[in-house]
Amino acid sequence: MISTKPDNVISDRIQFIRQHWQYFLALEQDVITLSRFIEFHEDNLDCDSAEIVKLTIAAATGVDRLFKDVCQRIDAKRPISENPNAKKRDGIKNYQECLSTSQFCQCAVTIRLSNLEIQPFKEWEHGQRLSWWDKYTEAKHPKDQEALFGASLGVLLDFMAALLILNLELVCESTQPRYNPGKVIGDDLLKHLVLEPKLFWHDCFDLDNTNPFGKRRRYK
Repeated sequence: MISTKPDNVISDRIQFIRQHWQYFLALEQDVITLSRFIEFHEDNLDCDSAEIVKLTIAAATGVDRLFKDVCQRIDAKRPISENPNAKKRDGIKNYQECLSTSQFCQCAVTIRLSNLEIQPFKEWEHGQRLSWWDKYTEAKHPKDQEALFGASLGVLLDFMAALLILNLELVCESTQPRYNPGKVIGDDLLKHLVLEPKLFWHDCFDLDNTNPFGKRRRYK
């Protein structure tokens, strides 16, 4: 009989986390390149282009995958009585049901070198649909050319912020044994990401002077 050692299970989880994180960092680099041509300013959030559409669809692919992975991990830790729809968890409405705690909805991401702060899940706090997700759906299934370019710079930044937050959520849910909506990400968890982001920033990455990688603030 062949069994999997616990260490191997942990190693697989960490590898899984890093694969998602590398995908985010690769996309972030492309967005940094885009920033050389379009200033990331509130006056430019309605800008659109074929490149923005391409990056938005790539970011949305990562977000959709992480929605599923994170929700599966959260559902597995909750009592069945608290998540009767867990086995049916698919689609944005079900993701909202799983993730829309006040802490999650209030998570904010800062765009470095700009005054922009993004709360991609804020609309969920009020029971509303995510406007940037709806615009992506329109861009993915365009009825005309105007719909195709509905994926604006603002929508792209929303998706990238969501991708960062979901990566942090994945770290928590993959490394903590119980569901805990008041999570703290420390050095022991963030070390799995290896490299920090350059453009999109969350307070949990803030450093102090105690060690090279730094102690983190509360994630949520």
